[in-house]
Amino acid sequence: METDDIFTLLSNADRRCVLETLYERGPMTVDELATELASTPSGASADVDQHVAVSRAKISLIHQHLPQLADYSVIDYAGPDGSVSLEKIDELEDYLDAGVAQSPLAAMQ
Repeated sequence: METDDIFTLLSNADRRCVLETLYERGPMTVDELATELASTPSGASADVDQHVAVSRAKISLIHQHLPQLADYSVIDYAGPDGSVSLEKIDELEDYLDAGVAQSPLAAMQ
């Protein structure tokens, strides 16, 4: 994977959250990932209830983030009703170990 590709994937807080969550916890369903994403600062909002936040996160995952991660062969994604797991993360592992989601880049999102 090219360096630019790595930074493209890690440039979005939601994708970093997905990668870190899968890295720490292992395979999950899209619903579980959406619930996790909705609880992050980028997914949570004081004026939106939890159900709406999870629904928005799931739509974002299905239509944007998971297909993009799958295109780079970083995850195995079997579709909206399947599970999501990490695949080839050798190039990303150092970033995930360092806690990319907590880096200054995450605060800039």
